[in-house]
Amino acid sequence: MTYQAVPLPAGTGSAGGPEIVAGVHGWISSRPMADLVAAFGAELPGLGTADLLAWLDEFSAEHWDFRRREAERRAAPTGTGVERDQVVGVDFTPAVAALVRSAARALGLVGAAPVAHRSYDHVVVLGGRAPACLQRTAYAAQLIRGGLTAGTVAALGSFRVLGGHELAVLGEPAEFEVDAMEIGIRRAFGIERPARRRGSTGAVERTSWRVYRHAYGPGRPLEVLAAPAETGGSRANTPDTYRFWARNVSLTTGDRVLVVTTPLYVPFQHCDALRILHGYGCAVQTVGFAATAIGAAPVYESPAPDRYLQEIRSGIRSMRDLVRSLDAG
Repeated sequence: MTYQAVPLPAGTGSAGGPEIVAGVHGWISSRPMADLVAAFGAELPGLGTADLLAWLDEFSAEHWDFRRREAERRAAPTGTGVERDQVVGVDFTPAVAALVRSAARALGLVGAAPVAHRSYDHVVVLGGRAPACLQRTAYAAQLIRGGLTAGTVAALGSFRVLGGHELAVLGEPAEFEVDAMEIGIRRAFGIERPARRRGSTGAVERTSWRVYRHAYGPGRPLEVLAAPAETGGSRANTPDTYRFWARNVSLTTGDRVLVVTTPLYVPFQHCDALRILHGYGCAVQTVGFAATAIGAAPVYESPAPDRYLQEIRSGIRSMRDLVRSLDAG
């Protein structure tokens, strides 16, 4: 099955709430989404946007939330969950696996979308597991070497403690995700240790924060940030990092922002960016890196079908939060 690409909600600075909601509805009511739902025994209902998001949230929780299943299998304490890379793979029939991959491509979770402009006010690289930190920073540097101009470059991380396998990937001392991002920035852009470091003091806790500033070209700030947790978790999540960065960089109306991440996470991280940054009146494009343009960073392995389904669920939940925020505004 081959589908036409389904666009994500508009990230233009001028897009109003109704236009964004229409984009959300187009994504969640699309043919590939309907076929995915059918493959798991249901029919996508013809509901309005908010009600359809609620239905898909409940449906995907039952059928596509493999992180929750793994947490239950491990008898993890309620609310703690497991990391994405801790989930044991799930087997599907060849037909279902092929459908999932085709739908994921159409829904924007596969490959690198073309960068819309040659100039951005800000390039933002999102953090993740250590391999992703190296891959995403390498791609951002490749874009800039290829002629893309950026007023500022920022790599956003958190104080998530790195696992042993991540330390092996990095090959140098590090403790937190933000350290992996800082390593990725140094390697990708060919620069030395940070010119300046500021942040909270004392033991790391949920209110801790950190900013590394590097010197990269005349008048080009290049920063690595670890945000405090603001939404109840023990460490910053993607919206927390967007908020912290936006305050740090002093976003203004009309700014053009390019977000760089892993292809698998583009829908949910794009919608989180819209939710947090739309109020500033800036334009947002979110792109996944091209696996062939990440230099010496770890090879990007094609995700298994269960990973695609998990992140389609993440997209649904992020869109639900986005629509709620527009209603509240």
